[in-house]
Amino acid sequence: MRERLLEPTVSLGLRPDGATIETIAPAPRRPLTSLPLAFWAQMFAGVSGFLIGAWVWSLRLRELSCWLMAIGGAGLLIMIFPAAIYSTRELALDPALFRWLAATDHFGALTFGVAMVALFYVYPHRLVPPAALVALAAVVGASWVADTAWIVFDGPPFGFHLPALILMLLFFPAAVMQYRLTRDDPVTRAALRWFALSVCLGAGSFISLIVLPNVLGYEPALAQAPAFLLFIIVYGGVAIGVARYRLFELERWAFGVLFYVAGALLLVLLDAFLIFVLSLDRVPALGVSLMVVALLYLPLRDALHRRIVGRAIDHGALFQQTVDVALSPPGADQNARWAALLARAFNPLRIEVAAAENMPAGAAIRDDGLSLALPGFGDVRPVTLAYAHAGRKLFSRDDQKLARELCVMLDHAIRSRQARDEGVAEERARISRDMHDNIGAKLLSALHSTGEGRKNAMIRDALTDFRIIINNAFGTARPLDETLAELRIETTERLEAEGVDLKWETADDNDTTMPPAIAQTLCSIIREAVSNVIRHADATAVSIAVTCRGGQVSVAVCDDGRGIEDGDDGRGNGLASIRTRIDALGGSFEIGKADPGTRLSVVFSSRRG
Repeated sequence: MRERLLEPTVSLGLRPDGATIETIAPAPRRPLTSLPLAFWAQMFAGVSGFLIGAWVWSLRLRELSCWLMAIGGAGLLIMIFPAAIYSTRELALDPALFRWLAATDHFGALTFGVAMVALFYVYPHRLVPPAALVALAAVVGASWVADTAWIVFDGPPFGFHLPALILMLLFFPAAVMQYRLTRDDPVTRAALRWFALSVCLGAGSFISLIVLPNVLGYEPALAQAPAFLLFIIVYGGVAIGVARYRLFELERWAFGVLFYVAGALLLVLLDAFLIFVLSLDRVPALGVSLMVVALLYLPLRDALHRRIVGRAIDHGALFQQTVDVALSPPGADQNARWAALLARAFNPLRIEVAAAENMPAGAAIRDDGLSLALPGFGDVRPVTLAYAHAGRKLFSRDDQKLARELCVMLDHAIRSRQARDEGVAEERARISRDMHDNIGAKLLSALHSTGEGRKNAMIRDALTDFRIIINNAFGTARPLDETLAELRIETTERLEAEGVDLKWETADDNDTTMPPAIAQTLCSIIREAVSNVIRHADATAVSIAVTCRGGQVSVAVCDDGRGIEDGDDGRGNGLASIRTRIDALGGSFEIGKADPGTRLSVVFSSRRG
């Protein structure tokens, strides 16, 4: 047949009697435009696998698993390219050429098989030492040499198809062991499960339909040309696995690299097609190529990127929604807002309220990525999200990270709100105490004052104190001696109106300046202590000593009245107010009999406030 094809003309006879139907002249070469669709489909499968393998490798150059992925892609291209030539020929090929093409095809197929098997023995956990992988490659390489040289084996069924079948069988125990080792890592297990399923459907179908029948001596169940398209499942599964489960730990930005490379490749191929097939000049061809890429590919690229990677998350809007959840009224409204926020962030098919005792401390992936559990905060109930992104994806580490960020933000916002509420309550209590201790003391003195002028002055002072209390005390720090001087005048007037003598002593070793809150506390303590003497002690004399040394303020108030009764621990309203103020400053409070009368002493820091 080959000799006849080399003649200038060839006569084709299609009837048993040998009648000539047509005489043709064989062309020296075959035009690209005459190649059938099966050729281009096979080439598409080989080039796609090679590019995806190279893409994974280029992003993780130091990872052995990514090297194996790239080697497998190269092996796929080496396998498919010669097979596309001889499987779509119209007439016979030169025997030497056919043997070379078949040997190259077998080499690529075995390279692909070794790379895929080795990949599952090192990813995600290394199951065997590197020496074992080298030994596997050496044994398979020796079988290829024996098959190519026609030694030991007498044909492809045992020289090529049997090693390919054995490689496929070696894949299964590796996949099972990896699956067991990832039981505590649901996201990695999901990625592994997807990848293993892709290999089983792609390479496994090829083995079942083409390789296994040849080993058993039967006709293949499918033609070789369409069978090669099954390998698209393997490398298409890799791309989807990267997008859905971060296969090979690749981030989402990896798809940006892939799309840009694909755009550049499309530009080059389209330019070459216009020049060599349609015979356009180089400049017009480049212009048309750029226009097609800009008008068709770029919008398609953006749509694919959104479809595969997902929409970008507006963290600012999520933060605002988190604050809204924390500030909303506790109860049904707060939980409804939290559910709406989670629906916006993850688009799950279901959001279910969960039992608090079964929830983790932070967001956790469960059911191999099918659900995401989030704890409760305050009145916000714990929930479980099921089937991320409308069921198109499993929950990934990125989802878990985002959920933890939202939980931390919500927890912080709720705690901030609680601190604000506590601060408001504390400020109300402070105003109440100040009005009781300061305003009440001055109004009480005005009530018992005999002179109209003094009474009016005390009422004006009470109104001044009222304004000070509302404006949160003095506003600026004041020296201790100024504060005590004004307080001494006020106390003297109050006690003189009751016919009680005052002995006043002060000692300040460092010209102390007090923060407003501390100064106000000091005044309130002394005013309340004097008010108690006026109301309850029936005393004729009171001594007040204020000492400030080493940052500590000591106040002692003694009277010569009837004293406190046994068992009285000083928990009346007035003394309770003093005790509360001292506790807030981390100080100490004591009250007891003074023989005669009562002695009250407090100690607190002059700097804390």
